[in-house]
Formats: sequence, structure tokens, C-alpha cells
Amino acid sequence: MYLSPCLRGVTFLTLHVLNSKTVLASNGMSSWPKLVVLTWFYCLTLSAVAQDISALKRFGATFFSLTELSRYLRFQATESTGNLTVRTPHGILIVFDGSPDVLWQPAAGSGPEDQSFSAPVIVEGGDWYAPEDLLQLFGIGLVDDALVLPGGGRLGLSFPQVLAAVSGDSYELIDLGNRVPALRYYAPGSAGPETISLLLVDLGLLALAYPEQQQQLDAFMSDIDRDRPLYFIVTGIQEGMWETSFLFQQGGVSLEVRYPFRVRLLEGEAGVVGPDRPVAGLILLPDEFNLRVPMRVTWSGVSAEVTFRR
Repeated sequence: MYLSPCLRGVTFLTLHVLNSKTVLASNGMSSWPKLVVLTWFYCLTLSAVAQDISALKRFGATFFSLTELSRYLRFQATESTGNLTVRTPHGILIVFDGSPDVLWQPAAGSGPEDQSFSAPVIVEGGDWYAPEDLLQLFGIGLVDDALVLPGGGRLGLSFPQVLAAVSGDSYELIDLGNRVPALRYYAPGSAGPETISLLLVDLGLLALAYPEQQQQLDAFMSDIDRDRPLYFIVTGIQEGMWETSFLFQQGGVSLEVRYPFRVRLLEGEAGVVGPDRPVAGLILLPDEFNLRVPMRVTWSGVSAEVTFRR
């Protein structure tokens, strides 16, 4: 019969108490409160190390949740504006949002040390994620997507589910990288059913897929007020015409936008596209639309459902 680690621990501790004549004889059944506390501590410890640690794959490296690791290993973590301080038996660590540089005060050292790691710290969803090479400060290794603790225990890493591609006859939902979804449409032309292609993505997430463009994208986003901006790019393998209107439906709200009303061109011409004449632009949705909720988007007679933010 299979017993979970916690149940095996309860069984072992129960037998230990029952077989200990010294404990039972000392004060009748007073050993039972001790058993309960000891069992609770044992199960709490097991539950802390049995759970996986959230992790990300970014910039070709593995990032682990420093927030969760601190919680599970009982490290004291204090968050302040732009930085996180973690107090461990090995020393005191201070990491900074968006920076690969850290301050490290070894427990046996004379003063803080400036150290730099392979990638910047990421703050996402309220958690602080650190690059894998920072684990060496804690004496922790990384083997086969699992953390190997100094005592030999292991903590698994849990990565977000990869966005699967979904396709129809004339569209597909793809992942641009870092779980940024994009909707790609195809329209027929002189070169066949996929002569023209239109890619549609949430402008606010584009920097996650192209981090090298983050500064320019952030500056661009700061000029947009309350609208929900979607970025699109149209390409064609042969010269042809592209549809400049879009229909958005969500709940009981339905909105058709058409150039130049809520459709702004950043490059190219309205209605015309070709191999050397790509088109890029923005669709400015009103704030009645929620990018975190599925919506139906229709372009060039093709309708698809997409959730732009997850």
C-alpha cells in the first residue's frame, strides 16, 4: 500500500511515541500534544519542499522565483521600491529590478560585495525572478530543471505552459516568444491563398517578445492615453490590396474600425501592400474592450477568437 511522505512520517512518529516507554511513563498521555506538534512540523517541512518553484525561460537562460525559494526555505525576504533583500544563513543578498548587479554580504565576510550575473533580475506577477547562476550564492545547484539543495533535497521547477499554435483555414494563433500571443491572418491574391499576411498583437506586450526594443516601445506607449493599442503589420509576397477594416466583438460589444478612424498607419499605404511595401500600424480600441478576455476579431472575411493578454 502506498503512503505519502507525510503519512509515512506520521506513522513513524506515532510508532516512535508508542514504543517509547520513557515518554509514556513520564506523564501519561502528555506525549500526544508533542506528537501533534512534531507531526505538524514534519508535514509543514515536507509540503514546503515538495512543491515546485515557479521558473521562466528568458534570454536563453533559466530564471527561478527568488520570492518562492525564499518562502520555502524560510529565508526572510523584504521588498522595497526597486529592490529585494533576502537574508539567508549564507549571507544577505540585495537584488535590483531589471539589473544583473547584486549586493552580497557573506555571513563570514568583512563587507558587502558587488557581483554581476548573466542576466537582469525580472519582476513579473509580483514575483522576483533571478538568473540561474545566482543559485551558487546559496550553495544550490541546477540539474535537469530541478534545484539541488545543499542537503541533497530537490525542488522541481515549474515553467508556464507553452502557448500552443491554433490554426484555421486562413488564420493561426502563434507565440512570438515569452508567451506573447499574436493572431496571423492570410488573404488570397494573385500568388495564391496566402498572398497577403496580417499579424496582430497587443502593443503593450510587444517588448516581452522583442526586449531589445523595450525602450522605444515604452516611450511610444507613454503617448497613448486610455485606448487599448493593437499593433499590426501587413506583408505580401506579391503586390495586392489589403482590407483596412476590422470587426471586434466581445460580450455584447461590437465595433468595426476602418482607416483612418481608429486605424493609424505608421508605415506604408492604406489598402496597398507588396514585397517591398510592407504596412505597419495601430488599432486603437476603446477601453470597453478587455484584452485579458477572449474576443472575436474579423478581418478580410475571416473570423478568429483570441485572448491578447494572459
